[in-house]
Amino acid sequence: NIYGQKPIENFNIELMSRTPIRSNCNDIWGFLDKNGTEYAVIGSNIGTHVYSLEDPKKPRLRYEALGARSVWRDIKYYKGFLYATADQDTFGLTIIDVRKAPDTISHSQWKPTLQIGNNTGRLLRAHNLYIDSLGFAYLAGHNLSRRGVMIIDLNKDPMNPEYKSSADRFYSHD
Repeated sequence: NIYGQKPIENFNIELMSRTPIRSNCNDIWGFLDKNGTEYAVIGSNIGTHVYSLEDPKKPRLRYEALGARSVWRDIKYYKGFLYATADQDTFGLTIIDVRKAPDTISHSQWKPTLQIGNNTGRLLRAHNLYIDSLGFAYLAGHNLSRRGVMIIDLNKDPMNPEYKSSADRFYSHD
């Protein structure tokens, strides 16, 4: 390994390939496309990278949503869309449409102006993201107000979520 430490037990895991990424990485997620092909989604200091694993020994970069320079990115998948946060810069919530992957993948930045408590501002960043099974996303450590948890609904328009509520008394990390 890269730190010169003794290898640990492999837990029945086999390394299939290595893929160079030109930046430090900070998160990983995955999804299946409409054909059942697995994808690895890698967060890095410069963006979100979508790799097809149709041949696990030769991952194929299918898309990059470059943007916020950040040491932390959090990525989740919900019903044909990837949602990625970054805790630095001003890119808001990155929404990647992978419904037609591998042929067509695109992304946009969701940066609405919202009122949380007595504060109005534009969503520019968040540290964490969680999406429940009902299609509600929870953004923690965002840049608005006291940086608590913001709740948004992904169901009506996945590319333009609807702000629902917040728990904003204290900063929230995870």
